[in-house]
Amino acid sequence: MPEESRRWRDRNALIEGGIAVVLLGALAIACFTILRPFISPILLAGVLVHATWFGQAWLTPRIGRTWGAAVMVLLAALVLVVPLALIVPGLAANLQGAGDVARRIGAALPLEAPAWLAGLPLIGGAIDGLWSEAAPALAGGGEALRHLIEPHATFLGRLALAFALSVGEGLLQLLFALLVAFFLYRDGDRLVVKLKAIAERIGRHGALELLQLTGDTVRGVVWGLIGTGMMQGVLAWIGFMIAGVPGAAVLGFMTVLLSIVQIGAPILWASAAAWLFAEGQTGWGIFMLLWGGVAVSSTDNILRPWLISRGANLPFLLIVLGVIGGLLAFGFLGLFLGPVLLAVAWRLVERWTEKAVAVPLSPPPPPDEGVR
Repeated sequence: MPEESRRWRDRNALIEGGIAVVLLGALAIACFTILRPFISPILLAGVLVHATWFGQAWLTPRIGRTWGAAVMVLLAALVLVVPLALIVPGLAANLQGAGDVARRIGAALPLEAPAWLAGLPLIGGAIDGLWSEAAPALAGGGEALRHLIEPHATFLGRLALAFALSVGEGLLQLLFALLVAFFLYRDGDRLVVKLKAIAERIGRHGALELLQLTGDTVRGVVWGLIGTGMMQGVLAWIGFMIAGVPGAAVLGFMTVLLSIVQIGAPILWASAAAWLFAEGQTGWGIFMLLWGGVAVSSTDNILRPWLISRGANLPFLLIVLGVIGGLLAFGFLGLFLGPVLLAVAWRLVERWTEKAVAVPLSPPPPPDEGVR
Protein backbone atom coordinates (compact mmCIF):
# COMPACT_ATOMS: atom_id res chain seq x y z
CA MET A 1 0.00 0.00 0.00
CA PRO A 2 2.73 2.54 0.84
CA GLU A 3 4.48 1.60 -2.41
CA GLU A 4 1.31 2.25 -4.42
CA SER A 5 0.78 5.56 -2.61
CA ARG A 6 4.33 6.63 -3.41
CA ARG A 7 3.78 5.81 -7.08
CA TRP A 8 0.63 7.92 -7.13
CA ARG A 9 2.50 10.82 -5.53
CA ASP A 10 5.32 10.53 -8.07
CA ARG A 11 2.85 10.38 -10.94
CA ASN A 12 0.95 13.40 -9.64
CA ALA A 13 4.20 15.32 -9.18
CA LEU A 14 5.21 14.49 -12.74
CA ILE A 15 1.85 15.64 -14.09
CA GLU A 16 1.96 18.83 -12.02
CA GLY A 17 5.52 19.50 -13.23
CA GLY A 18 4.47 19.02 -16.85
CA ILE A 19 1.50 21.36 -16.40
CA ALA A 20 3.78 23.97 -14.81
CA VAL A 21 6.22 23.75 -17.72
CA VAL A 22 3.40 24.13 -20.25
CA LEU A 23 1.96 27.11 -18.39
CA LEU A 24 5.36 28.77 -18.06
CA GLY A 25 6.02 28.18 -21.77
CA ALA A 26 2.64 29.67 -22.67
CA LEU A 27 3.37 32.66 -20.42
CA ALA A 28 6.77 33.15 -22.06
CA ILE A 29 5.22 33.01 -25.55
CA ALA A 30 2.53 35.51 -24.51
CA CYS A 31 5.12 37.90 -23.06
CA PHE A 32 7.24 37.63 -26.21
CA THR A 33 4.20 38.33 -28.38
CA ILE A 34 3.39 41.44 -26.37
CA LEU A 35 6.96 42.74 -26.34
CA ARG A 36 7.88 41.77 -29.91
CA PRO A 37 7.11 45.23 -31.41
CA PHE A 38 9.37 46.79 -28.80
CA ILE A 39 12.29 44.37 -28.86
CA SER A 40 14.66 46.55 -30.89
CA PRO A 41 14.02 49.77 -28.88
CA ILE A 42 14.40 47.87 -25.60
CA LEU A 43 17.65 46.27 -26.78
CA LEU A 44 18.95 49.63 -27.98
CA ALA A 45 18.02 51.23 -24.66
CA GLY A 46 19.87 48.52 -22.75
CA VAL A 47 22.96 48.84 -24.94
CA LEU A 48 22.93 52.65 -24.66
CA VAL A 49 22.49 52.66 -20.88
CA HIS A 50 25.17 50.07 -20.28
CA ALA A 51 27.69 51.82 -22.52
CA THR A 52 27.10 55.23 -20.89
CA TRP A 53 26.43 54.18 -17.30
CA PHE A 54 29.54 55.99 -16.09
CA GLY A 55 27.72 59.27 -16.73
CA GLN A 56 24.75 58.25 -14.59
CA ALA A 57 27.12 57.04 -11.86
CA TRP A 58 28.78 60.47 -11.84
CA LEU A 59 25.51 62.45 -11.86
CA THR A 60 23.55 60.45 -9.24
CA PRO A 61 25.52 61.61 -6.13
CA ARG A 62 25.34 65.23 -7.35
CA ILE A 63 21.77 65.76 -8.58
CA GLY A 64 19.96 62.57 -7.65
CA ARG A 65 18.99 59.40 -9.46
CA THR A 66 15.92 60.74 -11.30
CA TRP A 67 17.45 64.03 -12.44
CA GLY A 68 20.61 62.22 -13.47
CA ALA A 69 18.52 59.87 -15.64
CA ALA A 70 16.76 62.85 -17.19
CA VAL A 71 20.05 64.58 -18.01
CA MET A 72 21.49 61.40 -19.56
CA VAL A 73 18.39 60.94 -21.74
CA LEU A 74 18.57 64.58 -22.82
CA LEU A 75 22.23 64.20 -23.80
CA ALA A 76 21.45 60.98 -25.71
CA ALA A 77 18.62 62.78 -27.55
CA LEU A 78 20.97 65.61 -28.52
CA VAL A 79 23.49 63.10 -29.90
CA LEU A 80 21.11 60.62 -31.56
CA VAL A 81 17.71 62.17 -32.26
CA VAL A 82 18.54 65.75 -33.21
CA PRO A 83 20.97 64.87 -36.08
CA LEU A 84 18.52 62.32 -37.48
CA ALA A 85 15.64 64.81 -37.23
CA LEU A 86 17.74 67.38 -39.08
CA ILE A 87 18.61 64.95 -41.87
CA VAL A 88 15.04 63.88 -42.71
CA PRO A 89 13.53 67.31 -43.66
CA GLY A 90 16.51 68.27 -45.78
CA LEU A 91 16.75 64.93 -47.55
CA ALA A 92 14.88 66.12 -50.64
CA ALA A 93 17.08 69.20 -50.99
CA ASN A 94 20.17 67.06 -50.51
CA LEU A 95 19.00 64.64 -53.19
CA GLN A 96 18.44 67.58 -55.54
CA GLY A 97 21.98 68.75 -54.79
CA ALA A 98 23.23 65.24 -55.50
CA GLY A 99 21.47 65.40 -58.86
CA ASP A 100 23.22 68.67 -59.70
CA VAL A 101 26.54 67.12 -58.76
CA ALA A 102 25.78 64.11 -60.99
CA ARG A 103 25.07 66.41 -63.94
CA ARG A 104 28.33 68.28 -63.38
CA ILE A 105 30.25 65.02 -63.18
CA GLY A 106 28.51 63.85 -66.35
CA ALA A 107 29.51 67.03 -68.15
CA ALA A 108 33.15 66.33 -67.29
CA LEU A 109 33.00 62.68 -68.39
CA PRO A 110 34.04 61.65 -71.89
CA LEU A 111 31.23 60.29 -74.03
CA GLU A 112 33.00 56.93 -74.38
CA ALA A 113 34.43 54.74 -71.64
CA PRO A 114 38.24 54.56 -71.38
CA ALA A 115 39.74 51.77 -73.44
CA TRP A 116 41.17 49.94 -70.43
CA LEU A 117 37.75 49.95 -68.70
CA ALA A 118 35.88 48.80 -71.81
CA GLY A 119 38.47 46.06 -72.36
CA LEU A 120 37.92 44.36 -69.00
CA PRO A 121 36.98 40.68 -69.38
CA LEU A 122 33.35 39.68 -68.82
CA ILE A 123 32.13 43.09 -67.65
CA GLY A 124 33.90 45.44 -70.08
CA GLY A 125 31.15 45.35 -72.70
CA ALA A 126 28.40 46.03 -70.14
CA ILE A 127 30.35 48.93 -68.66
CA ASP A 128 30.97 50.40 -72.10
CA GLY A 129 27.27 50.23 -73.00
CA LEU A 130 26.18 51.73 -69.67
CA TRP A 131 28.76 54.50 -69.97
CA SER A 132 27.67 55.36 -73.52
CA GLU A 133 24.07 55.60 -72.37
CA ALA A 134 24.57 57.43 -69.08
CA ALA A 135 27.31 59.97 -69.91
CA PRO A 136 25.33 62.00 -72.51
CA ALA A 137 22.19 61.92 -70.34
CA LEU A 138 24.04 63.15 -67.26
CA ALA A 139 25.77 65.85 -69.25
CA GLY A 140 22.69 67.04 -71.10
CA GLY A 141 20.14 66.73 -68.31
CA GLY A 142 16.54 67.61 -69.13
CA GLU A 143 14.82 65.26 -71.56
CA ALA A 144 17.80 62.96 -72.03
CA LEU A 145 18.17 62.46 -68.28
CA ARG A 146 14.44 61.85 -67.96
CA HIS A 147 14.53 59.11 -70.61
CA LEU A 148 17.43 57.49 -68.75
CA ILE A 149 15.67 57.49 -65.39
CA GLU A 150 12.08 56.86 -66.53
CA PRO A 151 12.34 53.03 -66.86
CA HIS A 152 13.60 52.87 -63.29
CA ALA A 153 11.37 55.59 -61.86
CA THR A 154 8.95 53.22 -60.13
CA PHE A 155 11.73 51.25 -58.48
CA LEU A 156 13.59 54.40 -57.44
CA GLY A 157 10.39 55.92 -56.07
CA ARG A 158 9.66 52.83 -53.99
CA LEU A 159 13.25 52.73 -52.78
CA ALA A 160 13.12 56.40 -51.73
CA LEU A 161 9.76 55.87 -50.00
CA ALA A 162 11.02 52.77 -48.19
CA PHE A 163 14.12 54.66 -47.03
CA ALA A 164 12.04 57.60 -45.79
CA LEU A 165 9.63 55.28 -43.96
CA SER A 166 12.52 53.35 -42.44
CA VAL A 167 14.17 56.54 -41.18
CA GLY A 168 10.85 57.83 -39.82
CA GLU A 169 10.11 54.53 -38.10
CA GLY A 170 13.65 54.47 -36.74
CA LEU A 171 13.16 57.95 -35.31
CA LEU A 172 9.98 56.86 -33.50
CA GLN A 173 11.69 53.74 -32.19
CA LEU A 174 14.61 55.84 -31.04
CA LEU A 175 12.27 58.11 -29.08
CA PHE A 176 10.69 55.06 -27.44
CA ALA A 177 14.16 53.66 -26.69
CA LEU A 178 15.03 56.91 -24.91
CA LEU A 179 11.86 56.58 -22.81
CA VAL A 180 12.90 53.07 -21.80
CA ALA A 181 16.45 54.30 -21.20
CA PHE A 182 15.17 56.82 -18.65
CA PHE A 183 13.81 54.05 -16.43
CA LEU A 184 16.92 51.93 -16.96
CA TYR A 185 19.13 54.85 -15.93
CA ARG A 186 16.98 55.43 -12.87
CA ASP A 187 16.67 51.81 -11.73
CA GLY A 188 19.58 50.17 -13.56
CA ASP A 189 21.62 49.35 -10.46
CA ARG A 190 18.71 47.40 -8.97
CA LEU A 191 18.23 45.57 -12.27
CA VAL A 192 21.93 44.60 -12.30
CA VAL A 193 21.55 43.06 -8.82
CA LYS A 194 18.64 40.95 -10.07
CA LEU A 195 20.55 39.91 -13.20
CA LYS A 196 23.51 38.81 -11.12
CA ALA A 197 21.21 36.82 -8.84
CA ILE A 198 19.65 35.10 -11.86
CA ALA A 199 23.11 34.38 -13.30
CA GLU A 200 24.22 32.83 -10.01
CA ARG A 201 21.13 30.63 -9.88
CA ILE A 202 21.71 29.45 -13.46
CA GLY A 203 25.46 29.01 -13.73
CA ARG A 204 27.07 30.40 -10.59
CA HIS A 205 30.52 31.93 -11.11
CA GLY A 206 30.76 30.86 -14.76
CA ALA A 207 27.56 32.74 -15.60
CA LEU A 208 28.80 35.84 -13.76
CA GLU A 209 31.98 35.72 -15.82
CA LEU A 210 29.98 35.51 -19.05
CA LEU A 211 27.78 38.38 -17.87
CA GLN A 212 30.87 40.51 -17.29
CA LEU A 213 32.28 39.52 -20.68
CA THR A 214 29.00 40.52 -22.34
CA GLY A 215 29.12 43.93 -20.69
CA ASP A 216 32.73 44.54 -21.73
CA THR A 217 31.94 43.52 -25.31
CA VAL A 218 28.93 45.83 -25.52
CA ARG A 219 30.99 48.79 -24.30
CA GLY A 220 33.85 48.01 -26.67
CA VAL A 221 31.62 47.71 -29.74
CA VAL A 222 29.48 50.75 -28.91
CA TRP A 223 32.47 53.01 -28.37
CA GLY A 224 34.89 51.32 -30.78
CA LEU A 225 32.58 50.86 -33.77
CA ILE A 226 29.46 52.97 -33.37
CA GLY A 227 30.97 55.75 -31.28
CA THR A 228 33.92 56.37 -33.54
CA GLY A 229 31.67 56.03 -36.59
CA MET A 230 29.34 58.73 -35.30
CA MET A 231 32.29 60.94 -34.38
CA GLN A 232 33.70 60.56 -37.88
CA GLY A 233 30.30 61.34 -39.36
CA VAL A 234 30.00 64.56 -37.35
CA LEU A 235 33.54 65.66 -38.23
CA ALA A 236 33.00 64.84 -41.90
CA TRP A 237 29.69 66.75 -41.90
CA ILE A 238 31.42 69.79 -40.41
CA GLY A 239 34.11 69.60 -43.10
CA PHE A 240 31.55 69.24 -45.89
CA MET A 241 29.57 72.20 -44.56
CA ILE A 242 32.64 74.44 -44.30
CA ALA A 243 33.84 73.51 -47.80
CA GLY A 244 30.37 74.03 -49.29
CA VAL A 245 29.94 70.44 -50.55
CA PRO A 246 26.29 69.76 -51.58
CA GLY A 247 24.37 67.21 -49.53
CA ALA A 248 26.61 67.56 -46.46
CA ALA A 249 24.08 65.95 -44.11
CA VAL A 250 23.56 62.88 -46.30
CA LEU A 251 27.31 62.53 -46.84
CA GLY A 252 27.88 62.77 -43.08
CA PHE A 253 25.32 60.01 -42.49
CA MET A 254 26.95 57.89 -45.20
CA THR A 255 30.29 58.45 -43.44
CA VAL A 256 28.82 56.97 -40.26
CA LEU A 257 27.69 53.83 -42.10
CA LEU A 258 30.97 53.37 -43.98
CA SER A 259 32.93 53.86 -40.78
CA ILE A 260 30.88 51.24 -38.92
CA VAL A 261 31.41 48.63 -41.63
CA GLN A 262 35.07 49.72 -41.86
CA ILE A 263 34.97 50.24 -45.63
CA GLY A 264 36.55 53.62 -45.11
CA ALA A 265 35.34 57.18 -44.72
CA PRO A 266 38.15 58.41 -47.07
CA ILE A 267 35.98 57.26 -49.99
CA LEU A 268 33.60 60.13 -49.30
CA TRP A 269 35.87 62.97 -48.23
CA ALA A 270 38.38 62.17 -51.00
CA SER A 271 35.54 62.18 -53.55
CA ALA A 272 34.36 65.51 -52.16
CA ALA A 273 37.89 66.90 -52.49
CA ALA A 274 38.09 65.66 -56.09
CA TRP A 275 34.78 67.38 -56.85
CA LEU A 276 36.08 70.63 -55.35
CA PHE A 277 39.22 70.43 -57.47
CA ALA A 278 37.09 69.75 -60.57
CA GLU A 279 35.00 72.83 -59.74
CA GLY A 280 38.14 74.95 -59.65
CA GLN A 281 38.00 75.42 -55.87
CA THR A 282 41.59 74.37 -55.26
CA GLY A 283 41.84 75.94 -51.81
CA TRP A 284 38.73 74.20 -50.51
CA GLY A 285 39.88 70.95 -52.13
CA ILE A 286 43.16 71.14 -50.21
CA PHE A 287 41.22 71.98 -47.04
CA MET A 288 39.00 68.93 -47.57
CA LEU A 289 42.00 66.66 -47.99
CA LEU A 290 43.65 68.02 -44.84
CA TRP A 291 40.44 67.91 -42.84
CA GLY A 292 39.66 64.38 -43.93
CA GLY A 293 43.18 63.08 -43.37
CA VAL A 294 43.83 64.81 -40.03
CA ALA A 295 40.45 65.26 -38.35
CA VAL A 296 38.31 62.43 -39.74
CA SER A 297 40.70 59.55 -40.41
CA SER A 298 42.84 60.13 -37.31
CA THR A 299 39.78 59.20 -35.25
CA ASP A 300 39.60 55.89 -37.08
CA ASN A 301 43.32 55.16 -36.91
CA ILE A 302 43.96 56.14 -33.28
CA LEU A 303 40.77 56.00 -31.22
CA ARG A 304 39.02 52.98 -32.75
CA PRO A 305 41.82 50.38 -32.20
CA TRP A 306 42.20 51.40 -28.55
CA LEU A 307 38.47 51.21 -27.87
CA ILE A 308 37.91 47.96 -29.74
CA SER A 309 40.81 46.31 -27.92
CA ARG A 310 38.86 46.87 -24.70
CA GLY A 311 35.82 45.04 -26.05
CA ALA A 312 35.84 42.87 -29.14
CA ASN A 313 37.98 42.86 -32.25
CA LEU A 314 35.49 41.59 -34.80
CA PRO A 315 36.19 40.13 -38.24
CA PHE A 316 35.25 42.43 -41.09
CA LEU A 317 32.68 39.98 -42.50
CA LEU A 318 30.94 39.74 -39.13
CA ILE A 319 30.56 43.53 -38.95
CA VAL A 320 29.12 43.73 -42.47
CA LEU A 321 26.70 40.88 -41.74
CA GLY A 322 25.74 42.58 -38.49
CA VAL A 323 24.92 45.87 -40.20
CA ILE A 324 23.00 44.35 -43.13
CA GLY A 325 21.31 41.61 -41.13
CA GLY A 326 20.45 44.03 -38.33
CA LEU A 327 18.87 46.39 -40.86
CA LEU A 328 16.74 43.58 -42.30
CA ALA A 329 15.78 42.17 -38.89
CA PHE A 330 15.24 45.30 -36.77
CA GLY A 331 14.85 48.11 -39.30
CA PHE A 332 16.82 51.33 -39.04
CA LEU A 333 17.93 50.65 -35.44
CA GLY A 334 19.40 47.35 -36.61
CA LEU A 335 22.28 49.27 -38.20
CA PHE A 336 23.57 49.69 -34.66
CA LEU A 337 22.09 46.65 -32.91
CA GLY A 338 23.29 44.07 -35.43
CA PRO A 339 27.05 44.50 -34.86
CA VAL A 340 26.56 44.64 -31.08
CA LEU A 341 24.57 41.40 -30.88
CA LEU A 342 26.93 39.52 -33.21
CA ALA A 343 29.90 40.83 -31.24
CA VAL A 344 28.47 39.48 -28.00
CA ALA A 345 27.82 36.08 -29.59
CA TRP A 346 31.31 36.05 -31.11
CA ARG A 347 33.02 36.80 -27.78
CA LEU A 348 30.97 34.19 -25.93
CA VAL A 349 31.85 31.54 -28.52
CA GLU A 350 35.52 32.57 -28.30
CA ARG A 351 35.53 32.22 -24.52
CA TRP A 352 33.75 28.87 -24.68
CA THR A 353 36.22 27.46 -27.23
CA GLU A 354 39.19 28.77 -25.24
CA LYS A 355 37.98 26.90 -22.18
CA ALA A 356 37.28 23.78 -24.25
CA VAL A 357 40.87 23.80 -25.55
CA ALA A 358 42.31 24.46 -22.09
CA VAL A 359 40.58 21.38 -20.61
CA PRO A 360 42.13 18.04 -21.78
CA LEU A 361 39.76 15.68 -23.54
CA SER A 362 40.52 12.85 -21.12
CA PRO A 363 42.55 12.76 -17.90
CA PRO A 364 45.87 10.91 -18.02
CA PRO A 365 45.75 7.37 -16.63
CA PRO A 366 46.92 7.01 -13.01
CA PRO A 367 50.37 5.48 -12.53
CA ASP A 368 50.44 1.77 -11.77
CA GLU A 369 52.31 1.61 -8.47
CA GLY A 370 52.41 -2.16 -8.62
CA VAL A 371 54.80 -2.11 -11.54
CA ARG A 372 58.49 -1.74 -10.63
